Amino acid sequence: MDKMIFTVLNGMKVTEQRQANTFNELANVNTVGFKKSFSSAVISRDLVAEGGLNSRAFPMLQTDNIVDLSPGSVQRTGHPLDLFVSGQGLFAVQAPDGTEAYTRRGDIKITENGVLTTGAGHLLLGDNGPITLPPSAKVDIAADGTVNILAAGEAGNVMTPVARIKLVNAQDQVMQIRSDGLFQTANKAVLQADADITVMSGAVEGSSASPIDAMVQMIRDSREYEMQVSVFKNAKELSTAGASVVRMDG
Repeated sequence: MDKMIFTVLNGMKVTEQRQANTFNELANVNTVGFKKSFSSAVISRDLVAEGGLNSRAFPMLQTDNIVDLSPGSVQRTGHPLDLFVSGQGLFAVQAPDGTEAYTRRGDIKITENGVLTTGAGHLLLGDNGPITLPPSAKVDIAADGTVNILAAGEAGNVMTPVARIKLVNAQDQVMQIRSDGLFQTANKAVLQADADITVMSGAVEGSSASPIDAMVQMIRDSREYEMQVSVFKNAKELSTAGASVVRMDG
C-alpha cells in the first residue's frame, strides 16, 4: 500500500511542476519576444537501498526546457528601434554572467551612455562586442542589422553606419532557456552571425504564450491533481480496511 501512496505523491509533484510552468506562461502573455520552453516527459526511476533490492519505482518529470522558436505575432509600433527578427533568427546579447546568449526580444533601447540594450536591459552585441553609439541626432537600423546614425550637430541627412547587430540563425539548433530568461544552445556553443537573417524596423514580436491555451492547461492540471488526491484517499481507505481485516483475524 505504501508503494501506491509513494507513486501518487510523486505524480502530484509532477503535476505541480507542470502547473508552475503554465503559470509562468500566463504571466508572460504580454512579454515581448517571450517563447514557450517547457518540454517534458514522465520517466520511471527505481529507488534503491544500499545492499538491497529495488524497493520502489516512482514517476519523475524530466525537463529539458527546449525553446519553441515558432514566430509570434507582429506588433507594429512605429518606433525605429523596435525590431522584428525574421525566421528563427535571434539577437546576440551579453548575459549577466558575461557570456554570449540569445533572445527574440527586439525592443531596443539606448542608455544615457549610448549603449544599445534590449528592453530587459541586456547588452546588444555587434561584430565587436556591445554596441555603443556616439552622440547622435538620429538612429535607424537597416534590414541587415546595420546601425546608422546622424551625428549630433551634423548638417544634412547622410546617415553613417557605425555597427552591425549580431544576428544568428537558430534553425536546426536545439535551443534551451537559461535561468535568466535568455537562450543558449544545448551544448552552450557560440553561434556565428548569419547574413540571411534580417530585421524589420518599427515592429516587435509578441509573446508566443496563448492565454486560452494556458487556461485550458490549468484546468486540465487541476482535474488531474484532484484525481490524484482521490486516489490517495482511496489508498487510505484500503489501508484502513486491510488493518481491520488483520485485527478480525487476530
